[in-house]
Amino acid sequence: MMHAMDEHVVQDTRPLSTAIYGTILVLAVIAALSHDPGLGPGEVLAGMLGSSLVYWMAHLYADVLGRRAAGVVEPLPAMVAEAATVEWPLVEAALLPAIPLVLGMLGILDRGPAVTLAVIVALADLLIWGYVAGRRSGLSRVAALAGGLGAVALGTVMVLLKNALK
Repeated sequence: MMHAMDEHVVQDTRPLSTAIYGTILVLAVIAALSHDPGLGPGEVLAGMLGSSLVYWMAHLYADVLGRRAAGVVEPLPAMVAEAATVEWPLVEAALLPAIPLVLGMLGILDRGPAVTLAVIVALADLLIWGYVAGRRSGLSRVAALAGGLGAVALGTVMVLLKNALK
């Protein structure tokens, strides 16, 4: 009688870690740009999205160059396409926090509330990523939630430190 063997599939964690990194980047950019009262929600949005795209391109370049340096022999277009896909969550991390800033651009929200809500959305993203990471690592729901709250605490500390360094 044959028994099915358990196969352990190693999941590529790069998209998840890239999304988390992108969320931290979004928080840092919003915190930095929010100190300039002359910048409206549109400028904060442009800075946030622009930074995400620039960092995405830098990650894409570093990934391709690193793979080439390691001797990976693969057609360059395929390597670029794979790296672009793997690193894309860095840009996607900016999409939900962008919504309050767009509402600010449209005049639905004032600048202050738009920026504050963008930060809250980014912190909520960190909560979710922390929870997902905890659950994927086998933690109970309560322990995973504690991990998510820890991610929010670290994100909050980062925003506070950025504010202190005005």
